[in-house]
Amino acid sequence: MPHLFNDIVVVTEKEIMETGLFKSVEALRKKASRMNRLNDLVYKKVQRAAPGKGVLYDYASLPSDVKSVLPKHLLEQFYGMVESASSYYQFRNLKKKQRDQYTVNAQALIAAIRLKDAREQFRRSLTVPLKGVMQTVVFDVHDFNSVLQEKYGVKHTLPKSVPRFRRLMNEFLKPCEHPFNYACLLSGKIGNSNKKRTKIVSDENKLEG
Repeated sequence: MPHLFNDIVVVTEKEIMETGLFKSVEALRKKASRMNRLNDLVYKKVQRAAPGKGVLYDYASLPSDVKSVLPKHLLEQFYGMVESASSYYQFRNLKKKQRDQYTVNAQALIAAIRLKDAREQFRRSLTVPLKGVMQTVVFDVHDFNSVLQEKYGVKHTLPKSVPRFRRLMNEFLKPCEHPFNYACLLSGKIGNSNKKRTKIVSDENKLEG
């Protein structure tokens, strides 16, 4: 997937090969070398092949035919419908607009968690420090709003500051009866309303029993 490396969006040689545009790594390298000689801004290498390290290309320098088959945004391959999130908010005392917004926020946060895990794993493979990963994730999550708006007509409303985003993610990951702590995304007023509603239902069940 395209990802940040030293503040540059890059793509690995392996990812370009996975597009099926080239029959072999050698074919890719020959074409990249030929095109780079003609224009050093095309197939620009950010990292050359070395023991334990693969070739990294500057995403912006790739030809349009390669870009067209790669994800347009870093988060696209991580974002999608999460049934447990949709179900959780579906059965809360919420208006449709609120349900939709909370579901989008949950799905965007889950995508951010997946991106963070992938980015940290990638950095570990290169023995690169993990410092600053969360900052890049927060940037990408908010940059992703333009894609959400274009494709789904919605935007998430997750925190923009790194400390607040980190706290929310940690709270979201706390163990509970659901895959994620979806309740932490509810506003205080709505959360309290749902607690009262749950207590009423619980009391009614006791009375019935």
